Amino acid sequence: MVNAVDTVSFQGEAHDDEEPDSSLSVTWTSDLSGLLGSGNPDSSGSVALNVSGLSVGTHLVTLTVENSSGLTGTDTVTIQVNSVPTAPVVDLNPTSASTLDDLTVSISVGSIDTDGPSAVSYSYSWTLDGNPQPGYNGLTTLPASATSAGDLWEVQVVATDGFASSTAGVASRSIENSAPSITSVVVTPTIDVASAVFTAQPAGWTDVDGDAPGYLYQWYSGGTPILGETSATLIPLGQPGGALLSCHSL
Repeated sequence: MVNAVDTVSFQGEAHDDEEPDSSLSVTWTSDLSGLLGSGNPDSSGSVALNVSGLSVGTHLVTLTVENSSGLTGTDTVTIQVNSVPTAPVVDLNPTSASTLDDLTVSISVGSIDTDGPSAVSYSYSWTLDGNPQPGYNGLTTLPASATSAGDLWEVQVVATDGFASSTAGVASRSIENSAPSITSVVVTPTIDVASAVFTAQPAGWTDVDGDAPGYLYQWYSGGTPILGETSATLIPLGQPGGALLSCHSL
């Protein structure tokens, strides 16, 4: 068994009791591909031929030797040529992935094997930023716990029919930063008095990427954003630099 992408080396011997071996002529033919090559033996009678691109199927290859009188002799060999599976087309899902998402491989176009001596199977290998990650090889789903913001993960999927392997189908995905969350925000004081300076105090920061706490603020009055009030404190109207009589935060 050889594969269609292989170069096949044929070897033989041609002799004649009445003529020098090197004066003989030889031809190589296939019942599927026709003439494969021709030439002359060396002085010891050895003949060889390298052939690439043989068609898929079972070939009966014949070596024919002819002397100067037109007399011939033949020998044959049978060779099975296996087709190589095509590369699968693969995707990584989701298309926009954060550190909260597993990466799942899907095969959008399966490998094609024209002769199918056995069922095509797939192997999976992973790289992180171009570096092999053998601990995850074989997985069709990469767990979110393996990823960090800024990672570039790639999966290579190879099809095999048990005799030949395809080139790899490749998909990659960059890991985006996950959004943080907070559990609450408290505004103090809770009673609006003329001398009050209101302060927002967020609590319960959580970020799976491990980023340090950081906040953006916007103060509202009656559901309308207050222009320029984007710090943790607000001075209402009636105090130096004040803007409004009352406010609330969301």
